[in-house]
Amino acid sequence: MYKKFILLVSLFHLVGSVGWSMTYHALRPGETLADVANVYYGDQDRAIFLMQYNRIPDPKKIQPGTKIGIPTIIRYTVKEGDTLAKIAHRFLGDRRRYRVLASINHLDSPQALSIGSRIKIPFDIPHIVKRGESLAMIANRYYGDPDRFDLIASYNFMTDPRAIKPGTEILIPIVNLEIAAKSTPLGQSPKALLLPEEQLGFPWLEKGIHLYLAGEYRTALQSLMEALKRGLKREDDICKTYRFLAYCHIALGERNLGKRAFENALAIRPSLKLDPTYISPKIMAIFEEVQAKKKR
Repeated sequence: MYKKFILLVSLFHLVGSVGWSMTYHALRPGETLADVANVYYGDQDRAIFLMQYNRIPDPKKIQPGTKIGIPTIIRYTVKEGDTLAKIAHRFLGDRRRYRVLASINHLDSPQALSIGSRIKIPFDIPHIVKRGESLAMIANRYYGDPDRFDLIASYNFMTDPRAIKPGTEILIPIVNLEIAAKSTPLGQSPKALLLPEEQLGFPWLEKGIHLYLAGEYRTALQSLMEALKRGLKREDDICKTYRFLAYCHIALGERNLGKRAFENALAIRPSLKLDPTYISPKIMAIFEEVQAKKKR
C-alpha cells in the first residue's frame, strides 16, 4: 500500500488570460475519474464534472498519463472600478451573465457590489442535449434539483427554456464545487459519505424526482413515499417530496390525492410558489385552488 499523499499542487497550475488558475492531474495507472474526484473534491460522485469538463466520452478508456483539468469555482475580491458586468465579461465570457453572478451571490442588484467584498465565480461544463431531455431534467442531473433550470436558462440566454433542441450544446454553470483542503492517501479506500440518520430518505427523494421527470409516475410515487418513511428532517426536502407527490398523483389522474399532497407542502412552506415554465396548466390550477382555500 502506498503511504505518500497526492498533493493538490504537486503537478502544476496554469493561469489563463482571464486570470483563472487551473489545476491539472496526470492520471496514474489504475486510477479512475472517481478516484481523482475523491482526491480533489472528497466525493467520488463528482466524477461527472471531471468527465464533462474534460470532454471525456468514455471514462473507462482514459490512458495513464492523461492530464485531467480539475475545475473549481473561484473567490474573487472586488476591486475599485469593478462592476458585475465587467467581472462577468472577464471570467464568464459575456457581460450579460452578470445576472447569474448576482443570483448566486445573493445580490439584490448589480449596484450592491462593494469594494473588498468576495464573490463566487462559477465555472461551466458543456452538455449536449439529448432527445427527450428538458432543462429541468438536466438541472436535476447536475444540481440534484430540477427547480434550478432557470440558472441554466439564464446562463445560456434562453428566452424560452422549453425550446431546447436535441444535439444543442449548452453550458452548465457549476457554482458550489471547490477543491478540498486535504487529499486521500494513495492506496486507501475513500470512506463512504454517510447521510445523517435523519436524512436516510434523501436518496429515495432524488430517485423519485428522477423517475417523475422520466414520466414513470407510479414508480416515482413509491420512491417518494419511501423517502418520507425512511426519514427527512430538512423542511425543504419534506416540502419538495410532497410537491412531487402532488405532481405524480395529478399526472395519474388522482386529483384528490394531489390536492392533499399540495396541502401538506403548503403546511410546511406557506410561501411556496410554482414556476409555470415547467408546471402544466392542470397542475397549476389544482395548486392555485389549494392555495386559495388555505388563505381563506
